Amino acid sequence: MHGSLRIFAGSAFTFRGPCLSDHSHCLCLNPPAKPCSWKLFPLSKLFYSSARLELPGEMRAHETQRHFRAKLLPKKSWVKLNRGRTHLRGLRKALVALIPESVYISVTRWTFPERVGDRIHSRFAYPVASDFVVDIDSRMVGPWLRQHEHHGRACLTCLRCCKYLALTVLDRVKQNYERVLTVYSGNKGFHIWILDWEMRDWAMFDAADPIRSIAHSKIRYAGVLAGDIPEILDAWHYHATIDPLRVMKCPNTLVLSTRRIALPLNYLEIEGLSVEDILWRASALRLIHEAKADEATHFERGMSDGSGYDSLYCSSAPVLPS
Repeated sequence: MHGSLRIFAGSAFTFRGPCLSDHSHCLCLNPPAKPCSWKLFPLSKLFYSSARLELPGEMRAHETQRHFRAKLLPKKSWVKLNRGRTHLRGLRKALVALIPESVYISVTRWTFPERVGDRIHSRFAYPVASDFVVDIDSRMVGPWLRQHEHHGRACLTCLRCCKYLALTVLDRVKQNYERVLTVYSGNKGFHIWILDWEMRDWAMFDAADPIRSIAHSKIRYAGVLAGDIPEILDAWHYHATIDPLRVMKCPNTLVLSTRRIALPLNYLEIEGLSVEDILWRASALRLIHEAKADEATHFERGMSDGSGYDSLYCSSAPVLPS
């Protein structure tokens, strides 16, 4: 569930047992029934200590204006990660120590992202710009699959429907905007980020109340999208889409409950890759193994020719005079 900076609500963190039936449409990768949450902690530490923590290139230009927030286990408490302007890779030590269930990033860019709070206190942060994000998940495809039963967190049938709906939204959004990024949420759906969306495109801007101006502009564009694709905006998704203080799962970070990452995809990838390929690419264990393999390759290369070893693994050692 995607939270908002003013309403931090969510269901309790629970694990479902493994699927014991033979369901060809399900990828039953759930943990065993009722495991201790601390058993997932080593996975989080391995991932955040070895993986490359970087936002996609389209979002990296204004990274220091984003607000970062983490949801912690086991009580679903929220923690602000900003201490002034920061990059995602600068949060590595904090994420290794905190072991978050998931990491979130704001859709709005702020002058002082560390001051972002609820709607009243966020006026001290002052918004600079905002992105328009369409959230596509299994709630939207439920009416299409009334006779459908799925087990686990990665139902392939639901994900295929979400992928088809995401491609439909992308084709419609491309009529107005060019810089569009799709992110697999790491769970049951996709997030479509419109990065060149401007608050002045659909409404007049009031400098005295910029948050309300952003909301009015999003309401108008949401109405345009809902007129062409009414399935994407039910009551819940409508209020979440137009919220300027909304936060989304941060790309390239771990979703601990599913052991996958929020995977950024371009249009060709989401169109050409199957759902099974997307789930394989988003596997956190695969990324950790690749990072360890790359580290071992660099180590062996440095040991074989003697070059690069000191710079890679002994950068803090003093340089002895020749």
